Amino acid sequence: MPLMRWLCMCMLSLLLTACGGGGSIEKNNDGDGGTSSDGEITLTVAIADQQGNQFNEANPLSQDNKGVITVTLLQNSQPLSSKLIQIQLNYAGVETPETYTAATNSEGIATISVESGENGGWGEVTATFNATDDNVITGKSVFYALGVSSEIIFNITVVDNEGNTFSETNPITQDKKGFVRATLTQNNKPLTNKLVQFQLNHAGRLSPESGTGATNSDGIATITIESGENRGWGEVLATYSASEGSDITSKTVFYSSGDEANAEDDSTKLNIKVLANCPAGWESERDNVSLDVLSESCTQTNKIDAITEVDVLVGASSTKSGQGIAGVLVNLAADIGTILSGEKSVTDNFGFALFKYRPPLQGGAGQLTATFNDVSATFAFTSGAEDLSLSIDNGLNKDSQGNDIALGAGETTLLTVEIRDQSGAFVTTPLDVAFSSGCAEGDKASVDANATSVGGIAYSTYKNLGCDIATGDTVSVTISKGGNSVTDQVIIPVSPAKPQSIEFVDVTESLLALKGTGGPQRKESSELTFKLINSLSGGAANQRIDFRLRAKHSDATLVPSSVRTDSQGEAKVIVSSGNVSSSFVVQACFIPSELIPTNNNDEVTCWQERYDECSAVNKPTGCQVGTIKLVPQDQAIMSVSSRLSVTSGLPVNSTMSLSVATTNTETLNFSNQEVPVTVNIADRYGNFVHDGTKVYVSAEGGAVGTVDGTQFNAELECETTDGRCSATWVSQNIIPFVTNKPSSDPRSPIDCELPSQGNCSTNYWGNRVDSFNPKKLYAAKKSFLVGQGISEPSHEQILNVGNNQLNGTVLEDTRNCDLYAGEPAPCIKGILNAAHDSDGVPLAGRATLIAITDGEENFNDVNGNGLFDSNEFSLVYDVPEAFRDDNENGNYEGTNCIPSSTSNPCSPLNTNSGHFEKLWDGNGDGTFTDRDGQYNGLSCTAAQQSAAQCTKSLIDVFDSAEIIMSGSKPTFRFVAKVGAKLGNNVTTIPANCENIMLRDPDDTSKSVIAVQLEKSDNDEYCDVLGVNFATAAAPGTTIDNIESIQVTLLYSDIHNNPLPQGTEIAISTDNGLYTGVSDVTVPNSSSTLPAKETFTISREIEANQKKDGAVSFIFTTPKGVITSVTLPVKDAG
Repeated sequence: MPLMRWLCMCMLSLLLTACGGGGSIEKNNDGDGGTSSDGEITLTVAIADQQGNQFNEANPLSQDNKGVITVTLLQNSQPLSSKLIQIQLNYAGVETPETYTAATNSEGIATISVESGENGGWGEVTATFNATDDNVITGKSVFYALGVSSEIIFNITVVDNEGNTFSETNPITQDKKGFVRATLTQNNKPLTNKLVQFQLNHAGRLSPESGTGATNSDGIATITIESGENRGWGEVLATYSASEGSDITSKTVFYSSGDEANAEDDSTKLNIKVLANCPAGWESERDNVSLDVLSESCTQTNKIDAITEVDVLVGASSTKSGQGIAGVLVNLAADIGTILSGEKSVTDNFGFALFKYRPPLQGGAGQLTATFNDVSATFAFTSGAEDLSLSIDNGLNKDSQGNDIALGAGETTLLTVEIRDQSGAFVTTPLDVAFSSGCAEGDKASVDANATSVGGIAYSTYKNLGCDIATGDTVSVTISKGGNSVTDQVIIPVSPAKPQSIEFVDVTESLLALKGTGGPQRKESSELTFKLINSLSGGAANQRIDFRLRAKHSDATLVPSSVRTDSQGEAKVIVSSGNVSSSFVVQACFIPSELIPTNNNDEVTCWQERYDECSAVNKPTGCQVGTIKLVPQDQAIMSVSSRLSVTSGLPVNSTMSLSVATTNTETLNFSNQEVPVTVNIADRYGNFVHDGTKVYVSAEGGAVGTVDGTQFNAELECETTDGRCSATWVSQNIIPFVTNKPSSDPRSPIDCELPSQGNCSTNYWGNRVDSFNPKKLYAAKKSFLVGQGISEPSHEQILNVGNNQLNGTVLEDTRNCDLYAGEPAPCIKGILNAAHDSDGVPLAGRATLIAITDGEENFNDVNGNGLFDSNEFSLVYDVPEAFRDDNENGNYEGTNCIPSSTSNPCSPLNTNSGHFEKLWDGNGDGTFTDRDGQYNGLSCTAAQQSAAQCTKSLIDVFDSAEIIMSGSKPTFRFVAKVGAKLGNNVTTIPANCENIMLRDPDDTSKSVIAVQLEKSDNDEYCDVLGVNFATAAAPGTTIDNIESIQVTLLYSDIHNNPLPQGTEIAISTDNGLYTGVSDVTVPNSSSTLPAKETFTISREIEANQKKDGAVSFIFTTPKGVITSVTLPVKDAG
């Protein structure tokens, strides 16, 4: 061990300090002072305290009593300076002395300060001077040292940031951390830079988690304690390793809240206590004191008397920290008895929820179950009670003889029940009391079914709601306790409620089908329900109600005419329809029991008419044999039903209509466009057909059906509601006579696949405005061949004649509509229609829709009996078999095509455009049956059927509508009527449609075309190609100038059909003066003629400095297709 640990010496001259064991310095010769001489050199060693006293046991060297070692070196009594002196210490327990060196000063003296070290006892100081290599001079001295203790002091504390220690009332929390201070000292001096290891037990969490700290300059190592997840007392242990195998420890305690516990990782523990005999208000301090502590004033038990209310204490705490969980909802359930305070309660600040519980009166073993989230706890108990006795007072007034006065209908009485124990004292514990009666179970009385006794008395209100038991209603009162039931009864005399009104309740069918016309959706009978109401608004049972029909001109029947009400006071009657459409009501009347005759030959009635006819001298058949009485007016109670109607409900053709929301649709070039379709149907009385009547719909072009977005519905038909049903038409192929070109048909005369077909049209049916009519073209080519000398040209020869072989005028005469300025333009009188003219073509893009349903024909019901009688047939109502009239000519013309024949009726050369028409063969004979001249319907009588005037057969009633599949781009022509005078009232439109010229009378070479004309599609009109208001005359020359002209714009689509409904036309002019409408919207239309707008263009009143302009018509379709049409207008500017 180094000397520094045992003695501290301070050389005054060299400032050398050595710390080592204590001792005394001896002389080297005899040990009591010391001189040594070698020639003239002497060495003296001394050790003494500050006052020069030697150190011994009485005056030991210590930290408080320091000493000085003095070495004197003389030669011949003269000091030797600057000589090195070696000083050696020897002390107990140390095998190897430690040596230090000091130098003498000018006086030959070397001094060292001495402090006491760790060890006490006698020690020795030896001083040596090496005069020469072989001449060593030594001196010694001894000393006694008290020694200094080397014990290490190790202390530890845990405090908060204010220096307070931790306890249950001041725990470590997430917001209040613990600070650990470990202090390490030795010899009252701090030990610095020493490693201290910290460890926690039971609670808390170290930060940093390594648990290590190092002492600072004050010998203090610190670390922080967080709250951790466990609540309670914890211990912190600090360890310092002084040397290998030598550990010094210190520990202390603290209290933690454990509030770092994760709710997801933590779990909850529930605990249940049942507390009896608690003093009133025992829980009032629960906000400040735990209920677990307060409950010490109660008796904890698992045996409960059945008439005793107890408190149930449920504690919720953390399994990790043990801390109560505040503010959570705890549920308490009991398999027997009642949770009086409700089954839910919120825990208080200490984690306790409090409930009030009462066991059932019947007693027994039970279980309480407390739950919070998925945690539960149970508590088993038993309950029992003593015997009870009851007494009941019915609360009724007494008559003079002391008998109960009967409780009238609508009146109430108060039942009083007294509950006593076996000693006769009132049972003060609240008990459940049950009340019941026979009339209450039948809703003829009401009684409070349950009551709770207070001070041994319970009350219940009884009300007579029409109870009519002659012996009175028996009320039973029951209390169950401790496994025993106590029951008693009391009688309440009652008087029944009197009938006061009749209420019409219900009717199963308000619309009846005529007799013989009924079906699943058309009922011929209806059940009506009436209710006799007593003075308590309840039903009056077993009372008589009479019924009759109230109607004019009705042959409906009613059975029975008299009915007894059932237990609910209801009476039912059946009404059946007859043959006549009508409406009526059913009357009901109450017959008082005291007025009903005991003699079956007598009669009583409510109906004045019945009484009058049956009380007459000559009473009709059906009246009673005996007498008849009329219910007095003041006793008569009557009611009437809602109105019922009788109608056929079967559709008739004359009332059926099919309509479409948009007629002219923009669908020639746009698919999947939807148009709503509506079918309206009525019967022959003009009433809506029955709901659910099914209507089949079909379309020549596009497709039609119900669009509901769901699968597997009947999409080919719609069902009526309120006399109508709806379907949807969708644009798609086929577009009639546009896309339906039969691939098997023979080539037409305009088939451009033929090599010689120059100047031909690619339109198969030849039904565009600019197409050549196939039939006329065929005839023109045949005439051409006859002119060439072929008297009977064959079909193939005719087809092979090219269009360019014909004379231009002859070819143009076969075109459907004359061109306008060389461009396609509408036919003024329409395209020649094959449906009406054998030389016509099928009209294109016109889709016929048909709606069909089962029904009957109409007839003139002259006598109003609802039956078809003689001379009631009308041709107006006679209907053929249903067919889809594709060509709109009113005739069925469907036929078989003959692809290989030149006379094929489906060919463009022969068609009348009806060959695709569809038939619904109602009688199944395979052919079309036209009107048959007789009535077909369910109102046919046997007599008229025998006379072949009618049949009872149903027919297909139908109606048709048309949808025009219009194109978006207009064709047009501007025309003026031949003979029309121009603005100067002199010039007229010439019949030859030559240009109208203005010439200078003085210079005929000067001329201008005032109106540019050409031949039009019809001889009554000329096409107008332009207007010029400029003058041709020289200045100062007067001529008849054109002041104005009236022009008509004709427009249609490529098939001469109307443009789409909703197309907007904006009209303007930038030259000349325009008079006419400024904006037009195309309406719904199925016309075969072009639409027209007539206007006047005039000379400007004031010059606009513009010579060339136009009247412009801008067409914008609903799909946004825009087309501009203009008529040029010139003037002098």
